Amino acid sequence: MITASDFLAQCGLPINATKSFTVSIRNVPQEVRRGLQNSITCLGQTLPALSRESQWKYLEVPFTLKSTFVKPEKQLEDALEIITKAPLKPEQKIFALRVIVQPSLYHLLILGNTNLSRLKKIDSLTRSAVKKKD
Repeated sequence: MITASDFLAQCGLPINATKSFTVSIRNVPQEVRRGLQNSITCLGQTLPALSRESQWKYLEVPFTLKSTFVKPEKQLEDALEIITKAPLKPEQKIFALRVIVQPSLYHLLILGNTNLSRLKKIDSLTRSAVKKKD
């Protein structure tokens, strides 16, 4: 870890030890399980190792050692409810969907556990919100 932190510091990317932590993934044959390891020292400070119950955020997407923590459908439903209740013209609602709501889901969909059925559900939620009349 010392050589990696020195190299990153030379590139202008020093590690912020107060915001960093370690997640260790251990290969357990014939089991899908993630193991934990002790802390690592970096730049004279100890980086804490996360426990199995710990959660953290990366690009505003909450994670645990098992998977992502938030389902994008829930975030989409909340945003669609706000937009449909707002006193906006139909063109403004579509603009808000395209410019505000969809980009807010990108990180959740890319970094999360996304499959075809989840994408179809998000698509149907969005289409029904666009077709819904006031």
